[in-house]
Amino acid sequence: IATLEQLDVFIIEKLPSSLVEQLDNRLIERLSPEIIETLSLSTISQLPLSTIKQLSIKTMQRLDPSILEGLPLSLLEQMDVVVIQELHPRIISKMNPDIFGKL
Repeated sequence: IATLEQLDVFIIEKLPSSLVEQLDNRLIERLSPEIIETLSLSTISQLPLSTIKQLSIKTMQRLDPSILEGLPLSLLEQMDVVVIQELHPRIISKMNPDIFGKL
């Protein structure tokens, strides 16, 4: 694994997900969002919000609500109603009032 971490990001992105998931999070953060989205939810959940924000809404929605609550409201408001309902009420109350009609 230590030798793998010295490889160029382009090469690392060609490796199987099972190997990539064993790498240091700082290295995983440098991979393209498309590659990160192929990793397990537990691996994605450990990444910083700045990296998670670059992923698709579809991928973000699969994460635990406690992680999602750190994302900007503009991203949260794009998520499925089922996901929004799982968020803490104090987060929901800050959202655009148009969202309430969908809940």
